[in-house]
Amino acid sequence: TIMVYDSLAPEFVYFPGDTTIEVNSFCDANYIVEVTGGEPTAQDNCDICFDQNLEISYVETTSVDCGEDAASGSRTVTRTWTVTDQCGNATSRDQIITIEDNQAPSFNETLPGDMTLECAADDAAVLTASDNCSDVEVIFTADTLAGDCPNRYTVTRNWYVEDACGNSNSHQQIITVIDETAPIFNEELPQNMTLDCAHPEAAVLTAYDNCTDVTVEFEEAIEAGDCPNSYTVTRIWTAADLCGHVTSHTQVITVIDETAPIFNEELPQDMTLDCAHPEAAVLTAYDNCTDVTVEFEEAIEAGDCPNSYTVTRIWTAADLCGHVTSHTQVIMVIDETAPTGIAHTVFVDCAEYRDFPDQLFGDVEAMDNCDDDVTITWDVDADSLLEVNAEINVPASSTGCYTILRTYTLTDDCGNSTDIEQIIEVEDNTAPIYMGPGEISIPAAQYDVEGAYPPDVIWAYPLDSEWDSFPIGYIDDCSGFFTCTAEDYPISGGCANQPHPMYNGASATYLRVLTITDLCGNSST
Repeated sequence: TIMVYDSLAPEFVYFPGDTTIEVNSFCDANYIVEVTGGEPTAQDNCDICFDQNLEISYVETTSVDCGEDAASGSRTVTRTWTVTDQCGNATSRDQIITIEDNQAPSFNETLPGDMTLECAADDAAVLTASDNCSDVEVIFTADTLAGDCPNRYTVTRNWYVEDACGNSNSHQQIITVIDETAPIFNEELPQNMTLDCAHPEAAVLTAYDNCTDVTVEFEEAIEAGDCPNSYTVTRIWTAADLCGHVTSHTQVITVIDETAPIFNEELPQDMTLDCAHPEAAVLTAYDNCTDVTVEFEEAIEAGDCPNSYTVTRIWTAADLCGHVTSHTQVIMVIDETAPTGIAHTVFVDCAEYRDFPDQLFGDVEAMDNCDDDVTITWDVDADSLLEVNAEINVPASSTGCYTILRTYTLTDDCGNSTDIEQIIEVEDNTAPIYMGPGEISIPAAQYDVEGAYPPDVIWAYPLDSEWDSFPIGYIDDCSGFFTCTAEDYPISGGCANQPHPMYNGASATYLRVLTITDLCGNSST
């Protein structure tokens, strides 16, 4: 029996060395394994060919050198590496990582620079500071060195800040105060001006001095001109401080009335209208010095028709100094618009249109922008045939159902005219009226007519014949004859539904029923 024991611990082959790292602006230090030399490597007497079976691990401890805690300021990190083989034999070794805070605090605000002032120094700036690792407080001190007068001196200001690790920063500002400025007016200075009429009230000016309070003295003089609204105003404002610095301003106002009145409203413009003119506008006027009234006059020149004329209107405004403003408006009234209208389609009986075609049929509407009584004229001879509505293609004169196109002319008082069209539907709604004869006699042989008896066959005989003539008589109000159908019914002799006696020469009596239809489709029996 052979017993094999592994009692030797592994050895490090490569081990990362100690290192120093500075913290960044956020007091962070990147000291991960990859940055501090990487992981060590090792080998074992038994696992020399299988070093992947070795387990390498580490633990860290941190000690604070300066700062608030182990996560800020300067500190030391001890990283202990341990390599262990599969039999539990282990070797450990420390790697020292030094983390240093070498960044001084920085001021947060813009640092005030040296300056020279004319009077009192301004308030000291309140500075704060930030440090990458710890909270810091700024210490402020100031010293004043007097000069040869109350408003001449020097101020020295110091700001100092230090962090927990002894990193520090400081700033010094020197302010030199010298009063060399005269007072200045606070308001916008009134300028020289030329006015048409009354001058405005004097501006109230105040003044500011950088070192002392000041008051403003005011004086005004008026030099009369050659009329009440012609004169000169001279104004002087003066401000002086306690150091003898003086500021003054002079304004000269020249008043001359040279402005004519102006109309307040929008001026009516020339216009051309179709019909009646509008009422005159009421204009008022404004003058810079005096109240004014507006005079109005109007003239109308007639034209060549009731709705054709010219209106001339004049408005005039004058002030007390003789300045005049006027406006003229010319309105041309010319009726050049023709009437408009509608002629509605109308249905007319054929006899009415045939006997009285000159009348106005139906409803014709006429409108005009000026004339309330539009003249309506038409020429019946100009009526045109649009369509014949009969059963067969025949002239309109032979039927009572057709369509007529009529043109009406609408004319206003100024001779403007418009043509409109009307559809006249001529209708025949009356059936033909049978006028006889009611009874006839004919030779039996003729009744046969080769086995047929068309109803349009007319038997006519000489006046001295024993037989009566047989014309079919009817009356229609408009249309010509179109069709006539007959049905014969035996009364004595003959047979029902047979068109003739059984043999020639026999006598028979038939009842003939006639249906007469005109060209417009109206029928009677």
